Amino acid sequence: MAGVAAVVVAGGRGLRAGGHLPKQYRTVGNVPVLRQSLSIFAAHPEVRWVQPVIHRDDGSLYTQAAEGMSVLMRPGPSRRRRSSRVRSRRRPPAPQYPVSR
Repeated sequence: MAGVAAVVVAGGRGLRAGGHLPKQYRTVGNVPVLRQSLSIFAAHPEVRWVQPVIHRDDGSLYTQAAEGMSVLMRPGPSRRRRSSRVRSRRRPPAPQYPVSR
């Protein structure tokens, strides 16, 4: 049986947002943002697998955020440049939209 896999890329540091935690682990309504994202995909009837990709240093933060959820976890590449290059190879070309000047 075929199914859809959702890949949730959550390996950023969120430094521009300020604060002491990466933004995916901050809470909104006492729930970590990453958990909310994972829950949406996990509850979707057509999604069979949810694969979060996290920063190598965020194992304990991820464990707390996803406690009790049955989703896979995979640390991302150690360098942002590499992860961006991998993503850009797999991504289709961006559609061209007119730009107002």
